Amino acid sequence: MRYPQTMEMTDLEAIDKLFLDWTEAGRRQDAGALAQMVTEDGEFWAHEAPPLRGREALVVRMTEFYETYDIDQSFEREEIVISGDLAFVRGIEVNRVTVRDDADAPPLEIRQRAFSVLFRGADGAWRFARGMTHKPPEEQPG
Repeated sequence: MRYPQTMEMTDLEAIDKLFLDWTEAGRRQDAGALAQMVTEDGEFWAHEAPPLRGREALVVRMTEFYETYDIDQSFEREEIVISGDLAFVRGIEVNRVTVRDDADAPPLEIRQRAFSVLFRGADGAWRFARGMTHKPPEEQPG
């Protein structure tokens, strides 16, 4: 979805745009743009990784990641709750990761549960404030 700069967006549309902008910045490998979509005190927990705290840590980690990998990320929202300047979003994050220096390596698709807390700042912009991702259990055959 694209919205003209002059058009007022609903909270749901603004949050959808935030997720879209995140995806686009990831494709561009723009760690600085990602950092602007996060609150100053943002904290994120990923499966089997140490906590990521703050914008600077996000820039460092994503810059290091982009040195080795390309990523195409999407989000399948299952639930959203918006109350004032706070929103909770739950769904499935899909990451398609490719090793940059190995053209023969097939892309790896990682599907994981995701839960995000978003805050609307004094400037009216929604930002990611907290997040947690976790790999779901392996499906059992039959």
